[in-house]
Amino acid sequence: MKNVRIQRFSPLNSVNRISKYSYHLIITFLLFLFHGAQADQITEIRIGALIENSSRTGKEETAALEIAVGNFNNSSNLKFSLHFQDPGREPLEAASAAEDLIIKEKVKVVIVGMDSWAKAALVADIGTRAQIPILSFAAPAIRPPLAATRWPFLIKMASNGAEQIRCISALVQAYNWRRVVAIYEDDSYGGDSGNLAALLSENLLKVGSQIEYSLVLPPFSSLPNPKVFLKRKLNKLRDEIQSRVFILLKLSSPMTIHLFGEAKELELVGTNTAWILSETITSYLDSFNGSVISSMQGALGIKANYSEETPSYLKFDDRFREVFKSMYPEEDEFKPGIHALRAYDSINAIELAMKKMGSSHSSHKLKNILLSSNFNGLSGKIRFKDLNRTQSLRIVNVGRNGKRYEEIDEFWLPNFGFSKTPNGGADHVKANLSAGTVKWPGNTNKDPKGWAMPTAQKLLKIGVPRRTSFEEFVEFDSGEIPSGFCIDLFHEVLRILDYNLPYEFFPHDGPYDDLLSKVSNKCSAANTKIERLKLRSFWGIHAISAGASALCVILFLLSRIRQDTYQASNDNVTPVKSGSNISNKTVELANNRETRNSRASTSPTSSRSPGLYRRSTSKLNYSDTHLQDQPDSSPATEIEVFAGK
Repeated sequence: MKNVRIQRFSPLNSVNRISKYSYHLIITFLLFLFHGAQADQITEIRIGALIENSSRTGKEETAALEIAVGNFNNSSNLKFSLHFQDPGREPLEAASAAEDLIIKEKVKVVIVGMDSWAKAALVADIGTRAQIPILSFAAPAIRPPLAATRWPFLIKMASNGAEQIRCISALVQAYNWRRVVAIYEDDSYGGDSGNLAALLSENLLKVGSQIEYSLVLPPFSSLPNPKVFLKRKLNKLRDEIQSRVFILLKLSSPMTIHLFGEAKELELVGTNTAWILSETITSYLDSFNGSVISSMQGALGIKANYSEETPSYLKFDDRFREVFKSMYPEEDEFKPGIHALRAYDSINAIELAMKKMGSSHSSHKLKNILLSSNFNGLSGKIRFKDLNRTQSLRIVNVGRNGKRYEEIDEFWLPNFGFSKTPNGGADHVKANLSAGTVKWPGNTNKDPKGWAMPTAQKLLKIGVPRRTSFEEFVEFDSGEIPSGFCIDLFHEVLRILDYNLPYEFFPHDGPYDDLLSKVSNKCSAANTKIERLKLRSFWGIHAISAGASALCVILFLLSRIRQDTYQASNDNVTPVKSGSNISNKTVELANNRETRNSRASTSPTSSRSPGLYRRSTSKLNYSDTHLQDQPDSSPATEIEVFAGK
């Protein structure tokens, strides 16, 4: 009998069979999730940002970066994540923060939001060693010759200072200002402000101007009492420096606020003064309150050219105000500045580069694609390779027409100059700004002369010889007050000037050559040395001026002889009225002086004079035809008289 094995149905066996299938399904599902999570991890792009969170600029950049990353993450499979670090005050702290982002946070790109080239250069060194692209909002005033070799992974979002310095120099030339005062803040760590000043000096010399004085300020954080310090510096500047054209090259925001506050109190921001702001300082205007803007009224600022009327800008502006107000409610102003726009554009540049890269995440490829960027951003045309040649500038007038600032109609274009249109062209290029377009300090449309006469503490010192060959020119009747034809002429010139000229006469008892020596050495009558005259050769200048005066006398006499000859041949010519011009006014003064001398003495000549001056001046009127008949009135003799010997 065969044993028959009967298989009974067992629920446990069914469960075991189902469990095997479930196990495979679960494993497959977990593997899918794992690979999906791994795929999500690969597509995350970590972006480092060195931002000064305590500054207004840093706050704007932070808000703009958050907005840009949020917009990108909502519309793409790639995910950007921001990792912030504070760069600190010193360049070495910025370099250390960059290393932390690269090594610890594993970022693919570092955005340098500081406006300090000293910090940006060190961060660029770190990026080059790690082969990580560095997007910098700072640029050097003068491009180093080996910059591309030393920092191949550095990508500058801003142009260097050369173009704005050329624009400032063109403004100085347009208004014929011969001397200016340069003001900048030194950051004590090999900063770039001194290079800007050197670049400005070089460009001013090309247009016939120069820096009369450089006011170098220490870092604002190092000043225990900024108000007292700035007041002392500006008082000295007002009393000792004649120029009233102030060019602000690079200052921190708090230093700018305090500087204009003190300058306004000392009336250095007023009629006949001019203030020109570099792009760095103009970028602060959107964050300043009304009282600060009022102290800066009339200043001219340089800013990057970008439109605030495009749909993309208007959309960003609304979003920025909303986000910035929620993040920093303590701030008074919520308008985005140029730094916020550049921060937003930097994320857009990274976004476009990542889309072109595809699945590759090579840092070399990312750097090359970023360098080839070419698109219209919020801050203007983004084209990193030709940034210095493509960026146009605008001139803004602070406090104009009741606004924070207003753009002037003209543009500044590289290789062109001022232009009516942003695209330039030969038909639209201009030599300077249109007349009357600027509202200057003091709320006036009149162009400032840009200089001031010495104050009462710094009089114009005039040396007057006591012993002269012809007392009709200069003499001392009594005391220390001179008189004579030269003194009368000097007072007449003062009367027609449109400004006050404080002066003081210094009698001189020695020879005429000694008086010239005192002038060259800037000495008083007591022969006390005050200050060396900053001229290479005073005697050369004196010789030129004396020769010019002699030439004027010769030309005057020739014109008199020619006119008298013409009048002799034509009696119908109407004589020119005395006093109608400066030469006639001089003759009138001479005749008046002679009349007074004639009344004082019956003798035709002075005991100390050979009679030349009296006989000549008594005949100097345009109806006289006998000048050539005077025996002692040769041109050579009169030149010697007018030279004062």
